[in-house]
Amino acid sequence: MVAKSGLAAGTRVEEGGVVLTLRDDLPAGHKVAVAPIAAGDYVRKCGQIIGVASEPIAAGDHVHSHNLVMTDVGRDYAYSADAIPLEPDAAGAARRFPGYLRPDGRVGTRNYIAVLSSVNCSATACRYIVDHFRGSEWRERYPGVDGVVAFTHKSGC
Repeated sequence: MVAKSGLAAGTRVEEGGVVLTLRDDLPAGHKVAVAPIAAGDYVRKCGQIIGVASEPIAAGDHVHSHNLVMTDVGRDYAYSADAIPLEPDAAGAARRFPGYLRPDGRVGTRNYIAVLSSVNCSATACRYIVDHFRGSEWRERYPGVDGVVAFTHKSGC
């Protein structure tokens, strides 16, 4: 589950039939486990593997870099293999997902700006750009942006 706003430890959360109490402070946009996750198990967000639990994670725990690692999960290119077919909506029925409504009526989960390097030579420049957005001053000017992240590689020029 992803927090739409910052929440304090001890807060009771009810969403989509899940009821839990937060065990940690949870910053806006961060994840909380809705069920126990054993060390070594895959951690999923919106059905996609986002990492592996580096330690046991209890329901209500903050899920982030302190208890989540990236490993080679093996590549299974069976796209949407875990998809659950849905019945067509009844007239007027609305579907829901754990996201938020944007002011213009669209929906989303997060708004990040990605800075991509096309070659290794530009990787440092990408990181400098991201470093410019490390503080909080820019958030007042761009309130709809959750963060800026660099995607770089080390392959040739």
